[in-house]
Amino acid sequence: MKVYIIRIRTGKKLMSGNICAIIIYRIYMRMVWQILFWAKAPVAERQIITMKKRVFVKEKVLSFVLALAMCVSLGTTGINAATASYAVTVATDKYYTIKNVGSGNKYLNVYANSSANNANITLWEADGTGGEEFQFVKSGSSYVIVPRCAKKRALNVYTAGSAKDGNNVCTWTKTGDSTQRWVVTYEDSKNAYVIRSANNNDLCLTAAGSKNGANVSVQKYTGRGYQLWACSAFSAERTDPSPSDNEEQEPSPSDNEEQEPSPSNNGISSKNKVKAVQAQIRNAYAKARKMSGMSSFNGWCGTYVRYQLAALGIINQKKDRDCNGNGNKFFGNVKTGKTSTGYKKVKLKGYRLADVVKKYGKNVSNILISYTHQYGATNKKPGAGHVVFIHAVINGKVYYSESYSETYKDKKGKNQKIKEGSVRVKTVKDFDIQYTRMYGKAKGAVCFYR
Repeated sequence: MKVYIIRIRTGKKLMSGNICAIIIYRIYMRMVWQILFWAKAPVAERQIITMKKRVFVKEKVLSFVLALAMCVSLGTTGINAATASYAVTVATDKYYTIKNVGSGNKYLNVYANSSANNANITLWEADGTGGEEFQFVKSGSSYVIVPRCAKKRALNVYTAGSAKDGNNVCTWTKTGDSTQRWVVTYEDSKNAYVIRSANNNDLCLTAAGSKNGANVSVQKYTGRGYQLWACSAFSAERTDPSPSDNEEQEPSPSDNEEQEPSPSNNGISSKNKVKAVQAQIRNAYAKARKMSGMSSFNGWCGTYVRYQLAALGIINQKKDRDCNGNGNKFFGNVKTGKTSTGYKKVKLKGYRLADVVKKYGKNVSNILISYTHQYGATNKKPGAGHVVFIHAVINGKVYYSESYSETYKDKKGKNQKIKEGSVRVKTVKDFDIQYTRMYGKAKGAVCFYR
């Protein structure tokens, strides 16, 4: 009688990892070897002899077949359960709101509902605008994310080359570049979605916090709440990512508009700070108009400053009642302490802008200055006065906007018009000279900071 000996080494210790999958795999391989030896041995002599003990088993081929089927079934189940992340298919005929899990109740938002290039992407509470509604346009096995408020733009990683950890996200004219394409994955263990850059799948949309205006950039995925998004309209159908997802693609034939150059790398240079502030001024004006319901502020400076503060998330329009009033009353109405959104308020009585810069340095931001006179008034009849909000002072230059349009003569003597809400730039010295001449003595400045 021939005896076939099967040596089965089970091992003494399982390494860390998916223990269930390892056990199922070993059982499966054990069954395969048993079947091979049984198939080779004569029917009458099929016996299994282990290293320690002989066990005589009658031939039951059907039992082995059933056992193998069960083992394969368990193995498949185990493998699927171990898959924690997979790409999903998004319906492309709808718009979606995309809520950030870590923030609780804030949504992906095009700042100030802007349709312009380089509009910043932030978090904001639900506002019902097209700045919080996005369409996913298929591009290979990834998607171009198009905001409803700017259908010629796409969510764009702000970089001149490959996406890097920390690059900002903004809107930009569609180019077809991989920095404008995104892969949506579902994380089983988190019960949420991750939106990854097709240019670098290790980087994903990440919010900087949970307050209105919190910035959104791409950062290396770690699984924290600010990288997770709730998108209930997404289908959970599994798809296999294309190996070419990181390759650049040609623009869609439907994008017949002239393409603008990609923005420069989002660093910390003064040039980039200036661009960011200019975009902030334009966006804040658009959002202030929308929040107020006014198509134009027509010189109502106190109203304009208040809604700019609200648009930037510095105050809550309903809660922070002290940040209000006519131009020469505004400074006096502001109470020291914090706004309801967490900004500290520092009041500096009698300060002009030059005094603020001297106190805090040449790069400051979020300053309002209140003046005694309205335009054309006198000391005896000062009128309502004036107040202006300054977004930033960068290297001695002042960046701000006004509640009115005005015409002035340039160096060549030609009339130039500056529109209400548009970006205005002056030196600190010129700013103080002009505003003192037009509006009298400064009653004081208020600085907002966190």
